Amino acid sequence: MLVSKNVFVHGHRTSMRLEPEMWNALLEIAAEEGMTAHELVTRIAADRGVNLTSAVRCFVIRWYVRRCGEPSRAAPSERLAWDALAVLAKG
Repeated sequence: MLVSKNVFVHGHRTSMRLEPEMWNALLEIAAEEGMTAHELVTRIAADRGVNLTSAVRCFVIRWYVRRCGEPSRAAPSERLAWDALAVLAKG
């Protein structure tokens, strides 16, 4: 289920539809980076080459991939999941 929320990008209100997990991840990342969700989305918007919602999803995946680092002793099924995330993160 997608959830619509308003965000401000460069001071202009727009809405985005994301999964609840993506909204939670976005808020967690913003808090860890010491900024509001609006500030983080504005930064993401400045670097995007696709629509804003897709850019946010890709940013969240990339952020968590970088944060986790490549697991050195992952089971084969975990390595497969890691490979899929890495491909998605490369965009």
